[in-house]
Amino acid sequence: MASEEEEDKRLKLCESLMIWVKSFNVCLPCESIGDLTNGVLIAEILHGIDPAWFDSSWKARIKMDVRDNKRLKVSNLKKVLERTKDYCDEVLYLRLDDDAGLDTSCIADGDTGEMGRLLQMVLACAVNCDRKQGYIEAIMGLEESVQHVLMAALQELLNKNESECEMMDGRPELEAELQKALASLSEAQSEKEEMAQRCHELDRQVCALMEDRNNLLADKELLTDQLNRSDFSEGPVERRQQNLQSQFELLQEETFRLEVTKDEYRLRCEKLERTMAERQEEHGELAAQATAAQRLHDELEIARAEVQRLPQLEATVDGYRQRLAELGELRRQVKLLEERNAQAQDRAAALSTELQLAQSARSQLEVVRNQVIELEERLQVSGSYNEQLASRISTLQEKHDALQKERERLLVERANLKEANEELRCTQLQSAELESESNNLAKEIIPGKVREFGLIEENRALQMKQDDLEHDNRLLTIKLQELQAELRALQQKQSQAEESTLLKQKLQEHMQSLAQEHTELQRKRLHIDELDSTIPTDNRQHVEELKMALAKKDEELKMVEDRYKRYLQKAKSVIRTMDVRRVNTSPPELYALQNQLQEKERALEALQSEKEHLQIQQQHEQKLMMTAWYNMGITLQTDAIDSRLSGSPINNHHSFLGHQRQVSNLRRPPIIPHSQGDLVHRNEVVMPIEDYEAEMQSKQSFCLQGSTIKTAW
Repeated sequence: MASEEEEDKRLKLCESLMIWVKSFNVCLPCESIGDLTNGVLIAEILHGIDPAWFDSSWKARIKMDVRDNKRLKVSNLKKVLERTKDYCDEVLYLRLDDDAGLDTSCIADGDTGEMGRLLQMVLACAVNCDRKQGYIEAIMGLEESVQHVLMAALQELLNKNESECEMMDGRPELEAELQKALASLSEAQSEKEEMAQRCHELDRQVCALMEDRNNLLADKELLTDQLNRSDFSEGPVERRQQNLQSQFELLQEETFRLEVTKDEYRLRCEKLERTMAERQEEHGELAAQATAAQRLHDELEIARAEVQRLPQLEATVDGYRQRLAELGELRRQVKLLEERNAQAQDRAAALSTELQLAQSARSQLEVVRNQVIELEERLQVSGSYNEQLASRISTLQEKHDALQKERERLLVERANLKEANEELRCTQLQSAELESESNNLAKEIIPGKVREFGLIEENRALQMKQDDLEHDNRLLTIKLQELQAELRALQQKQSQAEESTLLKQKLQEHMQSLAQEHTELQRKRLHIDELDSTIPTDNRQHVEELKMALAKKDEELKMVEDRYKRYLQKAKSVIRTMDVRRVNTSPPELYALQNQLQEKERALEALQSEKEHLQIQQQHEQKLMMTAWYNMGITLQTDAIDSRLSGSPINNHHSFLGHQRQVSNLRRPPIIPHSQGDLVHRNEVVMPIEDYEAEMQSKQSFCLQGSTIKTAW
């Protein structure tokens, strides 16, 4: 039964502390105990409690991305626990019970009891640090049950040390004063709640009276209209109107009385709030005095224990000296091992980078090898085609020689036939003169004519054959020229294939330089992220607090302005109702109301002027804060960049743009030939011109991106 009650008590304590932890403005999720098991959120809270002790260097030792790694969680929790104990011992002078140490393994597993004890230590650090007033006010703003649990946890933490009990027995007046301050604080809080309830009731009464007054005004207007329209005597109506007027005045006096009572209660509530703040300050001072007395008492007890243990300590000093010598030797060995480990890590990193470069080079080499194999296959095909063309050219050349010889033979035969034709013509002329020998000559002339006609036909056929041979000769000459042009093109392709290997080597060099520039760009982007993460969070928290205070002040001014506007409307409505059908002689109550109205108008004008002045001052403060914030960010970034550039090995008196220009000049591609045939050949064998232009555009965009990053820095 007792164990169940103890477990319920621990669970309630852990839940209350979780509610208190959620009141911190941190950018990490805080929904369950599992969000606290990695120690990152607790480290953020401790950094916000005392940034000087829990500084950024200590915070950087906390591993952020631990996920489900229990070993990293336990390591983070051990760092948080050790730093918290040192803070309590050396800064707050709180002697915690070290015998019942926290089990970080159970905390990493999500144990509510151990987690509650750890958060209890964080609560003790918060309410005893330099900014304890703000944390105490935050605790007072929580629910009453949570406040009681947190106060009981603090009291339990202080009562764990036996010296605290002895100090309280020796200082009864301090304990009594502390209890008195706590009682007055609780009493002031209860009175504050009662006053708030009373003010709420008064507001409801005022609203009810205003409704009654509006109803009476409506009745009065209705009766006035009836009076104007009626023909009866005016005696009872006037008496009715006077009765209503007297009731209205009584209700108005009751309204003013309630408003005065409301103002008195409000003033009393403000006075009680000031008293409560004073009691809180006295409580803080008494707590500081109690901690100082406890610290002195603990120091006295420690001094006595040290005096008693002095002989034993002197006896153990010699043993410690021997151990110190052994420790020095071990440290030297550890230092040597660390140096070897660092060298091994550097070597492993260098080997990994070389492996990555080798893998990228291997992939590029495979691509180039495939291209070379393809080019060799094309070269073999072109060689076989060249051989075929050469054999074909030789056969055509032989045919051409044979046709040339046949042409020469036909020309000789043609010349012979021409001579024979001339001889035949001569014989014909001679035969015409010899008319006397008609019979013999007729017999000889007939075969001559037949022979002439045969020779003419043969000559005509030979001329047609000669024309055909000349046409074939021209066609063979044109085809021979085409084959010679193809042979020259193939020879040019072979020479350009050799150029393609050189271009591929240059392309590989450009790709390697591009990869190096890409790694350099990634490193500089990481450096920019580090510079962004080095901006301190204290300034951000301070700016957020100032913004919240300004917003709260604006809301208060708006509430005051609305309240006085309501009062002004009430007074104006009262004056309008009093001025209806009144005689020239006004009663003194009307003068009093007019005076009050004038005073409230003057107060409203003063408040409006004060509001304008506060708005101007608020705008000026916002401008100053923004200017200071930007100046601080610029100085931090410039200092970080200067320190990084001064310590960087690549700083060789050249800017980033100059380096990019040098790299772009080194990577400039070779001049492409201007001939169209060469371009077509380059498009078919080596690399398409469109891909080459796209690659050059990507390199230029990469250089422009590097220049924009430099300007952003």
